[in-house]
Amino acid sequence: MPGPLEWSGKWMFGGLMIDIKRRLNMKTYISDYTDAFTNGNFAMVAPATIFLFFACYSPALAFGALFDIATEGQVGIIETVLSTAICGVIYALFAGQPFTIMGATGPELAYT
Repeated sequence: MPGPLEWSGKWMFGGLMIDIKRRLNMKTYISDYTDAFTNGNFAMVAPATIFLFFACYSPALAFGALFDIATEGQVGIIETVLSTAICGVIYALFAGQPFTIMGATGPELAYT
């Protein structure tokens, strides 16, 4: 099996299939989340978690207020925060990357 950064030799979805086969070992997948609480890593993970919470929450509040005005109350702060949270959890579970900045952006507001 090729390494994670080597070409798989297939043109369509070769790397994706290798990643899925590699992730079938649940220890690897679970360790993405449990390593934060082992070997003193929590001292680094806790501040990063708090920072990312506010990094994701601030734009959700700001854009939620703008969405509320632009859509005449149909999409507001609550909906923006909720959709950011749901998308963040789904992305973290399927991507194997617990710390990801997710949120609403300007182009999203422009086309609403």
